[in-house]
Amino acid sequence: MRFASLESIRESSAAALRRFPLTLLCAWTACAILDRLILFPVKHPGWTAAALCVTLGIPACLAVALWAERLGPTTSRAARILPQVLVLAAILALASVWPQWTGAVQTRRYVQLSVFVHALVAFLPFLAVREPNGFWQYNRALLERFVVTTIFSSVLLAGLQGALASLQPLFGIGVSGTTFGLLSTWVYFVFHPWFFLAGVPADLPALEERRDYPATVKVFAQFILVPLVAIYQVLLSAYLLKVVVTGKWPSGLIGWLVSTEAAAGLLAILLVHPVRERAENLWVRTFARGFYLALVPSIVMLALSIAKRVGQYGVTEDRYFVIALTVWLAGICVYFIARRDGDIRWIPVTLALLALFTFGGPWGAYGVSRASQRTRLVRLLEANGLWFGGKPGPPAHPPSRQAAYDLSSVLTYLYGTHGGASVRAVLGPLAAAGDSGLVDPEHEAGGARARRVMSRLGLAYIEPWEKPDGNRDNFNFNAYTADHGEAFPIDGLEYHQSISGTTMDFKAGSRPLALRCDDRGRRLMLFDALPGHPEAYRDTLATISLAPLIESARTRASVETRPQRLELEGEGARGSIRVSYLAGSLQPQFNVYSLTGDLYFRLLRPAPDSSALSPAAAAPQPRRP
Repeated sequence: MRFASLESIRESSAAALRRFPLTLLCAWTACAILDRLILFPVKHPGWTAAALCVTLGIPACLAVALWAERLGPTTSRAARILPQVLVLAAILALASVWPQWTGAVQTRRYVQLSVFVHALVAFLPFLAVREPNGFWQYNRALLERFVVTTIFSSVLLAGLQGALASLQPLFGIGVSGTTFGLLSTWVYFVFHPWFFLAGVPADLPALEERRDYPATVKVFAQFILVPLVAIYQVLLSAYLLKVVVTGKWPSGLIGWLVSTEAAAGLLAILLVHPVRERAENLWVRTFARGFYLALVPSIVMLALSIAKRVGQYGVTEDRYFVIALTVWLAGICVYFIARRDGDIRWIPVTLALLALFTFGGPWGAYGVSRASQRTRLVRLLEANGLWFGGKPGPPAHPPSRQAAYDLSSVLTYLYGTHGGASVRAVLGPLAAAGDSGLVDPEHEAGGARARRVMSRLGLAYIEPWEKPDGNRDNFNFNAYTADHGEAFPIDGLEYHQSISGTTMDFKAGSRPLALRCDDRGRRLMLFDALPGHPEAYRDTLATISLAPLIESARTRASVETRPQRLELEGEGARGSIRVSYLAGSLQPQFNVYSLTGDLYFRLLRPAPDSSALSPAAAAPQPRRP
């Protein structure tokens, strides 16, 4: 067994620096930017965008550097470096436009570009040559090196962090959280990439003659991945049978199941690809052909499922990606069913092309989704009498709760994913009015901006978690634009108390009172309380039924513009409460978890003698079921 010496470590590190200077430059730049964000945690979209884009440059520069090595020894150094410089220029351009996208778009585009650049690493050095065994051995070497490097880096980081943490109990030296964060960036963006690159095969053409095959890879593929694929195939086949028998369309879970089955199956086939011709591995060819054939019904079921959802709710980025995945899987299946010895390079090549094709443009995920949801918004407005001559207007009749829910959903999506411009293109001045008074509306939550637009349309905003039908488990009443400045009579009532919550202890003069929510009775109860013992209630003065407001909150579709008045009724007090916010749930048991308003009341009888009862004899507090 060959052990590494300090000299061999120095040589391999220097060789990695000579082979991949711009790759390491990207890694170290990412480390420096992240360190700046840790040391100066002020929100700065430009620096965050730069850090994310530079991390994409690590695999991109690696792929281009390895491709340049395959050009041959006669190629000049400038020709080798120029493609990597172009990659850096593309990263700078990407970082300049990155902050203009919403957070949702940034996340998805980062994933797309990650798939693209890592797929480049997988196939670009072998794109122009037909070396199937070398292609497999190369990717196997990279995967093994990455796993080993990640394990080494994680152990190193855990050990160093443990040593730093021990300074406080041993020597009384405190270490800030900033130090731990800096240590993480140095390990994962300095040590990790450098150690990984030192193990990248140097002689790529020689890999074609390499015939060693790790037994652990075969065991993992044959006894872990293949059984998992079989389990998922049984589940999907049984579900397909259920769909056929019941006639119910597939649920949204089908996409995850098919994706998992496809990923595990393709990985299993790729891992055993170089030994598929050996006599003891004939099962590989049978499994591969059977896998692609068995995947076809699942792909058809996935296509039907996503087609139905697109017909109901239009295209969003996630549905677009499911469509793209379905098309890609179908193409892979057809190719490998038609050609038993198909070129496995087509898997990463087509995956990279798919990520690039869907990244931008009017045909991309974001252009198609934005156009689809704008069209859906106009159709919803037209269908509910809110669209007149190409402009929004007040409804001629109150729309249904389902319509309010759908409009809330599409507006929240457009604001949250594509920003205010996507809504202003349809609603014009009304959308602009919704953002009036905000310093930076594009950093507002999509739901908050959609709520203001819905209010201007005269509709109540329905939260995503609220069911649009009348049998919702949750209820929510909110007077969005309270009538501040409106004078109203209080009918000679004596007292006013602001209410914030379902438990209130206060005094009317010197008389201690308590307001509690009785969940069983779906009501508020006003009590006399013992002096010094606010939890001991001696007499129920009056009650307020919450049932009318709960029913209104569960079925309303139009916006509430003023607080709701509920009457306080009882022998000991009378008055009313003006509720501006009420939220709770009906299942699994009734519960009011938020209440805001104003209580106006008059006491009808004097306070009881405080010496007549002890706290032990006082009436118990209302209990929740």
